[in-house]
Amino acid sequence: HITHMGTTPRYLQACRKRVRPGEDNDLSALRVMFSTGSPLLAEDFDYVYDKVKSDVMLASISGGTDICSCFILGNPLLPVRKGELTAFGLGLDACSFDRESDKSVVADKAELVCKSPFVAAPVCFFGDDDNKSKYRGAYFEQGDGVWYHGDLVEVTGSNGSCGGVVIHGRSDTTLKPGGVRIGTAEVYRFAEAVDSVDDSLVIGEQIKKGRRAGAG
Repeated sequence: HITHMGTTPRYLQACRKRVRPGEDNDLSALRVMFSTGSPLLAEDFDYVYDKVKSDVMLASISGGTDICSCFILGNPLLPVRKGELTAFGLGLDACSFDRESDKSVVADKAELVCKSPFVAAPVCFFGDDDNKSKYRGAYFEQGDGVWYHGDLVEVTGSNGSCGGVVIHGRSDTTLKPGGVRIGTAEVYRFAEAVDSVDDSLVIGEQIKKGRRAGAG
């Protein structure tokens, strides 16, 4: 019997309209479902609790192969809230960090960072030079010793100082029309809710003086 299951939002989205696991299978042993790869939509939470199992712990997690760990994950001592990752991981000085004010922020979109060294951090990249140029360029671009993970996040405060957290997409793909930061995940959510859309790709393109960049 499976007690813990790992999946992805894409898999759950493919299952929504045609698969009813809770009706067709004995899931009495299932306690936890982990999801990673991209942010879980609110509809994914609804599907899991309506069609899979009503008392399972659904943990949307975010971290990476590079750290063999999670910056944000589920916590069995805290409630699961639709659309949110539950809490920052133990032993991690992680937060939503605004570069302009140089402060941690709540209820605003900012960078996911870890401000202090942590045990799971890699020490180098294979094949990098002696100055670790690729490694430092990937995560320590500001030169302030802060690990910039590359995600645009928003701490809601629903679980106090430790969370919850909403991931809006990669910070390096953030769109900023009129100075308003929009994560690509926010666009995908609505585009892929349309039945006629099988797949989609969000691309930011600079527009200058009413023309696309590079247009003649």
